[in-house]
Amino acid sequence: MPSMNSPRLIFKEDFDERLAFEVAQKGWCGIAVVELPNGDRREVFFYDPVRLAQDLEVDMKSGEAFIAEPGLIVIPKVTLEYMEAAVRKLFDKGYFESLTPIK
Repeated sequence: MPSMNSPRLIFKEDFDERLAFEVAQKGWCGIAVVELPNGDRREVFFYDPVRLAQDLEVDMKSGEAFIAEPGLIVIPKVTLEYMEAAVRKLFDKGYFESLTPIK
């Protein structure tokens, strides 16, 4: 359980075993929000490198040579463990201060 001085990863849907399996298989998760210790929230979007490369290739064929998602975070595999670890480390580095709070 995060301490009062730690960020908290929350999801816009119930993150149960089924959803955990689905996001790991898809290689991305676009339903995550980081709640900072002061209560501010930031939207984040997790990708694994393989899916990111696949999506970029598809987008390039359609004339868009980029991928941009608010709060994009690339992790080795889209699992709860990797997502939470990335959030903790990025919080320590001040990453979330550069993102716009959710209103």
